[in-house]
This record gives sequence, C-alpha cells and structure tokens, in this order.
Amino acid sequence: MTLRLIEIIGDGACATHARAIAPRYGAHSVYSSPQNEDGKQRTTVLIGLERQQEFLDALQDAFGKGDWRIVLTAVEAAIPDPEKEQREQEKAEREEKEALGIPLNAKEEEARKAKKTKAVMATREELYNEVVRNAKLDRNFVVLVLLSAVVAAIGLASDNVAVIIGAMVIAPLLGPNLAMAFGSALGDLNLMFKAAITNAAGLGMTLVLTVIIGLIWDFDVLACDELLSRTELNLAAIALALASGAAAVLSLTTGLSSTLVGVMVAVALMPPAATVGITLGAGKFDLAMNASILLAVNIVAINLAAQLVLLLKGIRPRTWLERKTATQSVKITILGWGLMLAILTAIIIVLEDFAKIAENLQ
Repeated sequence: MTLRLIEIIGDGACATHARAIAPRYGAHSVYSSPQNEDGKQRTTVLIGLERQQEFLDALQDAFGKGDWRIVLTAVEAAIPDPEKEQREQEKAEREEKEALGIPLNAKEEEARKAKKTKAVMATREELYNEVVRNAKLDRNFVVLVLLSAVVAAIGLASDNVAVIIGAMVIAPLLGPNLAMAFGSALGDLNLMFKAAITNAAGLGMTLVLTVIIGLIWDFDVLACDELLSRTELNLAAIALALASGAAAVLSLTTGLSSTLVGVMVAVALMPPAATVGITLGAGKFDLAMNASILLAVNIVAINLAAQLVLLLKGIRPRTWLERKTATQSVKITILGWGLMLAILTAIIIVLEDFAKIAENLQ
C-alpha cells in the first residue's frame, strides 16, 4: 500500500502542531493519546506516501530543537482502506459537480492530475539510513569484496561467464557509489568522504588480490575472450555505466530490486577492476592500461548518472542553509564528473582512431 504510519512522540505542543498541520498534507486519520505522567503524548498520523516528506519537513520546522521523536512505519494493509474511501469520495464529488453542471476549477483539476502522476518515493531520512548502512567499510564488506574478486578472477581466467556473473552478484559495490552521490546531493561531506574511502578500499583490495593472482596463475591471458573484452575501449561502455548509475538511484528511491541493480553496477566495476589486476600481474601493461581507462570511465559515469537522477528527483536537505551548501556541492560534483567523463571519452575516441590506423597499416 502507498500509506505510511507516522508516530510523533512529544509534549502537548508537538501533538497540537501535528494535529493542526496533518490535514494540509492529506492525512487520512490523526489520533493523539492522553498525556502520560511525563507530559508526553503519542500522536499517530496515517498519510499517503506522496506527501509524507513535506509533512515530515513541516513537523521538524514546527518542533525545532526539543525533546521529541518521529517514528515511521510501513503500512502493509489498512481496514477499511482509506485510499479507496478517498477515491470514492472524490469520484462522488466530481460526479455531483458534473450532474449540477459545475465544472472543476483549474486548481482542482491540476491537483487531481498531479496526484495521479506524482512519483512515490521513500523519505529523505529513510534513504539516508539505507545509504549509510550500505556504505560501511566493515568486515562483511571486506569479505564480500575479496570473495567476489577471487570469483571474478577465476571466471575471467577460465573464460566462464557463469562464474563472472556469480562474482557480480556478491560484489557489494552498489552501496558506496550510491552514498557518494547521495552525500553530494545533501551537501554531506562526511558521508561523501566515508563513501569514497569505502569505494577506494573495495577497488584497491580487488586490484591487489587480482595482481597476486595474475602473478602466480600461469595461463594465457591472450586466449581468454572474457578478459580481453574488458580491455576493449568503446563508447558502449559509457552507456552501460550511465544506465547503471541511473538504475542505482531509481532502485534506492522507488523500491526496485537492489540486488538486480547491484549486479548492473558490479558489471561495470568488478570485472574491469579484476582485469586490471590480472593483466598487471601477468605483465600485459598495454591491456592493463586499457582496462584501467575502462574502469575509470565506469566509475565516473556511474557517479555522474546517479548525481543527475538525484537532482531530477529533487533530493535535497530540509533547511535553507543546508540547501545552499548542497547546491554548491551538486554543481561542483556534476561539473567535476562531467569534465572527467568528457576527457576519458576523448581519450577513448583517440585510442580507437589510433587502433584503426595501426590495423590499416598492417
């Protein structure tokens, strides 16, 4: 269901504010319990997902700093269904107006259309908690990165597509990349720094481990089609990375399968990173350079696409000062990622042209 149960725990003033402003945001029901011995009241609001973020922001603005807490709970079912009741009531009102020959005014029609088309998203606070949890550099992240790197190296060296897909399934690279984009959208430098460290640690561990594998595993690198395909520079790789970054943010904000989208991101990061390490370990420095460029393109494109989608989704901080900081952060990061992608794209085009000229000369 597209409903959310919001509980406000605070003093009588908080309960009064909540009851006063809830109807403005289309709340289906509002109830306040009696005050307990400590003067606290629990106010419960049932509201649609479309305006829950606006309601939460209004509550925080009204409460300010004080002893209060807001708890969000997902609603699986409600009996009777308030959304169905509201739709029936709105339909009856429209039909009554039509029967009386009273046209809907422009404001009502616009509100009705906006309600139909408005995207349902998780709240900023939920997204933040999800992002922070998945961007932690902890034992689980390290173990999964090392396991996925080993599996990816085996799959690339043995030309086994199924094994490579297995590596992408367990690679935990979605979290830190989303956190970097989300931190920039909120102007949260601390989150951006932690995400960058986690991302760098994951890719660094992958490179070190796969270099070692390339050194000790005696196999013919030039005979591995899957590995060689990760050293081919073309513009299609940029499209894949951009799509992966956009899908990553959509999975976060709209509830798409994060597992499937995580595989998309891992497609663009884990195999190229493992290829860089293996080719370096095997002494194939020309192939390692191509794979490094491809990896860099994918990192940049994923983060650029994620940042642009967050901007289009309207993810931003609550207060004016935080929004001002976030606006500067977004402009700088989008400009930086865009400039880097343009440079890397130019390098790919030049190298492609050189490769064609060399092939013609032969």
